[in-house]
Amino acid sequence: MSGITADVRYHCRRQVSLQTSAFTADVRYHCICQVSLQTSGITAYVRYHCRRQVSLQTSAITADVRYHCRRQLSLQTSGITAYVRYHCRRQVSLQTSGITADVRYHCRRQVSLQTSAFTADVRFHCRRQVSLQTSSITADVRSHCRRQVSLHTSGFTADVRYHCRRQVSLQTSGFTADVRYHCRRQVSLQTSAFTAYVRYHCRRQVSLHMSGITADVSYHCRRQVSLHMSGITADVRYHCICQVSLQTSGITADVSLHCRRQPSLQTSAITADVRYHCICQVSLQTSGITAYVRYHCRRQVSLQTSGITADVSLHCRRQVSLHMSGITADVRYHCICQVSLQTSGITADVRYHCRRQVSLQTSAFTAYVRYHCRRQVSLHMSGITADVSYHCRRQVSLHMSGITADVRYHCICQVSLQTSGITADVRYHCRRQPSLQTSAITADVRYHCICQVSLQTSGITAYVRYHCRRQVSLQTSGITADVSLHCRRQVSLHMSGITADVRYHCICQVSLQTSGITADVSYHCRRQLSLQTSAITADVRYHCRRQVSLQTSGITADVRYHCRRQVSLQTSGITADVRYHCRRQVSLQTSGITADVRYHCRCQPSLQTSGFTADVRYHCRRQVSLQTSGLTADVRYHCIRQVSLQTSGITADVRYHCRRQVSLQTSGFTADVRFHCRRQVSLQTSGITADVRYPCRRQVSLQTSAITADVRFHCRRQVSLETSAFTADVSLHCRRQVSLQTSSITADVRSHCRRQVSLHTSGFTADVRYHCRRQVSLQTSGFTADVSHHCRRQPSLQTSGFTADVRYHCRRQVSLQTSGITADVSLHCRRQVSLQTSGFTADVRYHCRRQPSLQTSGLTADVRSHCRRQVSLQTSGITADVRYPCRRQHNKTVFWFTVTTLCQLKVSTMNLVRLLCRHKTALVIGSVCCFAVVLLFLAKCTSETLKQTHADPPGLAPRAGPPHLHHRDAPLKLSSSTDNSRRDTSVFLVVLITTGPKYTERRSIIRSTWLVKRDPDVLAMFVVGINGLASEDMLNLNTEQARHKDLLLLPDLKDSYENLTLKLIHMYTWLDQNVDFKFVLKADDDTFARLDLIKEELKSKEASRLYWGFFSGRGRVKSAGKWREGSWELCDYYLPYALGGGYILSADLVRYIRLNSGYFKVWQSEDVSLGAWLAPVDVKRTHDPRFDTEYKSRGCNNKYLVTHKQSLEDMLEKHQTLQRDGRLCKEEVKLRLSYIYDWSVPPSQCCQRKDGIP
Repeated sequence: MSGITADVRYHCRRQVSLQTSAFTADVRYHCICQVSLQTSGITAYVRYHCRRQVSLQTSAITADVRYHCRRQLSLQTSGITAYVRYHCRRQVSLQTSGITADVRYHCRRQVSLQTSAFTADVRFHCRRQVSLQTSSITADVRSHCRRQVSLHTSGFTADVRYHCRRQVSLQTSGFTADVRYHCRRQVSLQTSAFTAYVRYHCRRQVSLHMSGITADVSYHCRRQVSLHMSGITADVRYHCICQVSLQTSGITADVSLHCRRQPSLQTSAITADVRYHCICQVSLQTSGITAYVRYHCRRQVSLQTSGITADVSLHCRRQVSLHMSGITADVRYHCICQVSLQTSGITADVRYHCRRQVSLQTSAFTAYVRYHCRRQVSLHMSGITADVSYHCRRQVSLHMSGITADVRYHCICQVSLQTSGITADVRYHCRRQPSLQTSAITADVRYHCICQVSLQTSGITAYVRYHCRRQVSLQTSGITADVSLHCRRQVSLHMSGITADVRYHCICQVSLQTSGITADVSYHCRRQLSLQTSAITADVRYHCRRQVSLQTSGITADVRYHCRRQVSLQTSGITADVRYHCRRQVSLQTSGITADVRYHCRCQPSLQTSGFTADVRYHCRRQVSLQTSGLTADVRYHCIRQVSLQTSGITADVRYHCRRQVSLQTSGFTADVRFHCRRQVSLQTSGITADVRYPCRRQVSLQTSAITADVRFHCRRQVSLETSAFTADVSLHCRRQVSLQTSSITADVRSHCRRQVSLHTSGFTADVRYHCRRQVSLQTSGFTADVSHHCRRQPSLQTSGFTADVRYHCRRQVSLQTSGITADVSLHCRRQVSLQTSGFTADVRYHCRRQPSLQTSGLTADVRSHCRRQVSLQTSGITADVRYPCRRQHNKTVFWFTVTTLCQLKVSTMNLVRLLCRHKTALVIGSVCCFAVVLLFLAKCTSETLKQTHADPPGLAPRAGPPHLHHRDAPLKLSSSTDNSRRDTSVFLVVLITTGPKYTERRSIIRSTWLVKRDPDVLAMFVVGINGLASEDMLNLNTEQARHKDLLLLPDLKDSYENLTLKLIHMYTWLDQNVDFKFVLKADDDTFARLDLIKEELKSKEASRLYWGFFSGRGRVKSAGKWREGSWELCDYYLPYALGGGYILSADLVRYIRLNSGYFKVWQSEDVSLGAWLAPVDVKRTHDPRFDTEYKSRGCNNKYLVTHKQSLEDMLEKHQTLQRDGRLCKEEVKLRLSYIYDWSVPPSQCCQRKDGIP
């Protein structure tokens, strides 16, 4: 495991439920051949024949797959890659960071999904409906027959080949496509730009909307359409078309024509190649372009723009009006021979004889050229606005896909240039030579005196006001600025990413380089520096500064100075707000982040970067060294109050008083923490969530992309670790050392006292509850467990192929090895061991055992012990059920002992016969006397027995037996009347909490939290089955009952999950016979309820036929695992039922259940059974999303009435928050979406999860 690696090969498997910090997989199916799972990401390869349901949830993926037959599933995520090959599939529901896919169809051959962008390749014959939603894609496809669909997005690429399709509706970051047609051969769509290839015969209407594109095409016959857009490229070949209307991020094209041979349009601006005979009018509008062309005859037009390239050859043209992402061109003339325009930038080469006026405006370029005779204009720019006013001008050469401007002249008054990125306004008297080049900018300006220069370009705006300046050299696709001067008042620079506002008195040299940023500033006094770039925003206010060296596309900052007031930095990923008095040196490097800070006193730094957010508040700090794209943090200081760190994968919230040194490294995660006193540390990183609360801790060393944890400290309260393969929840008092390593799991734990450890990893789940433990050594990907300790209550271990549930009091050492199973157990006292592994099931119940040695893949059992009750072993070909009270050692000597005993017994029998024959008379007299004595003894015992009375223990349910079975002809009863003659208790609300015999701590927490202040008319009972319970456990329950008097003990029921439905019937039977009540709340012992709010709402409800909870109507029938329903025959879904974490019934429904329980079929799940029993009854089913009662909590919401799946700590925290703040949650958290049950549709369509619902 580096993350999770699970390779499972087997024949038949019922259910797999995997949970890890980012991965929850619930797989229900019949037969599967091979499963290979890898996560820290997720890689899942599943090959099998038949599978019913797959439910996957991970830190970005929720996948719910329902189908009949499937051959192969391959899932990879941190992104998502899914390859699905199978024959028949009903429904696939995928949700991930940005992707929701709902697929309903009958037959499908192959699906290939890839995302951290989204790539889907679908090949199949028949498909009904596909609904895809992703962080910018919504696709709704309804069709009859389809051959292949290939979708790619981080952008969007769709390649669709099929015969017949009715309607496709696609929506993505900018893209909505509604296609209605009869026959279509092939569609290929690509976007994060948009590329569409459409080949077909007949099509009626296409409506496309995309980040700017709206295309409405109505026509009869069309052969091929090829559209490309990050911009637009459209190549359309057809015979007859009536009307095409295109609108896109900038483009609106309305074409009305009769016959057209071939138009070719391309735009991330526009490329248009139009060859045809007759056309009346073309109206084009795009991200910047509006073109109205009116003419009679035109031979060829070639337009290209991500920028613009226009090659126009024609004879007669009246008027052209172009508007584009910044460009407005109004051309009026009589005769023109050739126009060649190019812009991703602009290249304009215009050759003609007579031209009156050209007016060009573009996303930053407006050119008004007025003259009488002009031979040639050559403009190159990604959008240029050039306004040149002068008397004499010799030559202007502008090139832009960027800008290249070479201007040579003697006198010029004003030049105004604007382009996709550049606006230059230059006012001066004498200027020798400016040289500008941009698809960035290269500016070489040499002159003597200049008053003001204003430059604006795809990224740069520069306002320079000064008196004397010698030389300016600017280069950008990035920025290179070399400024040498004496006195300068103000510089304001704006560039595709950079805004610099510099105000100061004297400066010696400024050297700036960016596409990144390299800034070397040497000067004496400076007042204010404001920098903004496509990666950096820096606002610096201070008095004296010596040297600044900045480099970014990343950020490298080396700052040396004495006093500084405030620094505010923002860059592609970094926001830093620093307020302090004195600072000596700052060295920052990012695209990652490397920060080396040395200073004396600092008040508050706030850092945010692509992956890193740090908010630090403290008084004095000596040195901080931070490195990220991964995160390496070395912090040395005396006193610090609060540190909040967030980075690509890591969130650290640290609150404490004094700390010596913190060293953090991640993209993997290595944390070395040394300090004296610390209150709380909360760490989250790609795969790891660590929440540590304690008063004193000495050293913590954590390493992950696997996990290596070395923890040394004295006292610690709680550690909660979650990683893309490992979840550890440790609650304890004192612990000396923990060493965890996983890329499979190696755990070495040395400690004195520890309460609970919960470990989850791919294939491995360990839940350990105990008091004192010396050392635990765990290794898995196979499973090797070496446990040495004194006292332990209950460990529960689950791993790929191995499930171990161990309950006992004292245990010395356990050594387990599996992928086979080798178990060497040395211990004194142990209650129950339940082992399950591929081919092997062992259920062991006993009191005292010294050493069992088990080996299987065959089965070798060497058991040495004193007292043992029952061993049940099942393995490939072997079933062994052994019951005995005492056993020393079992081997072949047993057989010989038996033979010897039988021989001795035979000899003794012969001697006895000879003796009887010699003394017949004495034998008769002795027999009569013995018979008389026996009769007297029996008479005396019977009389004493009849005198005894047998009363049930206090609180014990009456031994009336299980609910009687009604005769088949007896009527079913639903009565609202109550028989009060037998009921000695009358309350408004009863709370029945199902719990187990050993869950004393859970019951104690519930009593001290949400049951602590209940009203007198609320009766709360904990329901426990006690049949077959050990004497010690029964003694503990009687002691608890004597203390609290709130246990409902069911003597005829063995407490187990398999008997949970019977427990429901027994407790409702007892309730109806013994209590006069209005409503009952059924809850689990991991449920938290707001009884005050529930009671207030119940006062306004009618106490009749009420069934109130969180309902599900689309639950698939579980065919394997713990919740397997082997006898469910009603339909392929469970009937609508309220989820069992908490629901409310009125008293008349409880009585109905008691009276008709003999007719009820009992299923495994009690909540499913109740829903089926009440399905034909006219009840008021009330769905309430305030009941958070699903298999996992949806989070915390102050509106919740009932919250399920709560740990003891969760209950305490909620209770404390209620007492302190009057609300349920410290902070509302939403982990899963909820839904409102739609009773107007079939149950399988009832429950669509949406945002905005509690």
